[in-house]
Amino acid sequence: MNDVINYFQSIRIRGLGWLLLISLYLFANQPILIIVYIYLAAVMVVRTCLAQFPRPAKLGLTAAYGLLLALQIIFISVVVFPMR
Repeated sequence: MNDVINYFQSIRIRGLGWLLLISLYLFANQPILIIVYIYLAAVMVVRTCLAQFPRPAKLGLTAAYGLLLALQIIFISVVVFPMR
């Protein structure tokens, strides 16, 4: 349990992360949400590539992140900000 607590305490938001969070808080429109989703997917893909996973696991996780990104963009476009 201490490892989990130490891990979450070690996470720091830097540079572009702060800019995205502030713009998301202030404006919260569809393009900014999509940019945040793309940024988070890219961070997760880079983190997966740097981790000590076997190659098939890295490919599977990268494909899963891509699928989730596509689903998030579809959801934000159809449900949250529908074209009327």
